[in-house]
Formats: sequence, C-alpha cells, structure tokens
Amino acid sequence: MFCYPSVKALVYHRWAHKHYKKKRYTLARIISQRARHKTGIEIHPGAKIGKNLFIDHGMGVVIGETAEIGDNVTIYHGGVTLGGELEESLIKSDIQQWKMM
Repeated sequence: MFCYPSVKALVYHRWAHKHYKKKRYTLARIISQRARHKTGIEIHPGAKIGKNLFIDHGMGVVIGETAEIGDNVTIYHGGVTLGGELEESLIKSDIQQWKMM
C-alpha cells in the first residue's frame, strides 16, 4: 500500500493543507510542489479531499484549488484534471472515476 504514489501524495497534501488553512500559503505550495516532483500527482493545498481517496495510476493527475472530493473515492488512470469550473470540480462520496484512454 505504501508503494503507491497516491498515498505519498495524500500525506503531503494533508500536511500542506494544514499550512494552507493557517494562511502559510508559500510553505503549503512548497510542500505540494515537492509532492508533485516525487509522485507525479499535483494536488493544490486548498483542495478539499475527504477520507479514503485512492488514485490508481496517478501520473498526470491534477487536483486544483476549487476541487472538492468526498469520502471513499477512487480515481483510475492518469491525465485527470479536477478544478477550475465549479460544476466539474465536485466528486461526491462513494464514487469511482476513470478516464477513458
């Protein structure tokens, strides 16, 4: 489980998100960019992510500042971008999302 880059990316995100909420924006962005460099998954520190998100084949996944992801969500395949337009950035709980290649 710990070999998956998504686990590392989410640990970094939780850490960056704490700093973001305390208005330490620069430190939060530094942490998130370190995570992107290490994992290939880019998650903005302002994104709201619920419990048990799993990203399978996460290279190229981008989760923007306006994204809100519920609990128990699985995202399959890389190249997924969330955020930008409000109606496109909400993923409710207990969903499996994948991109057709």
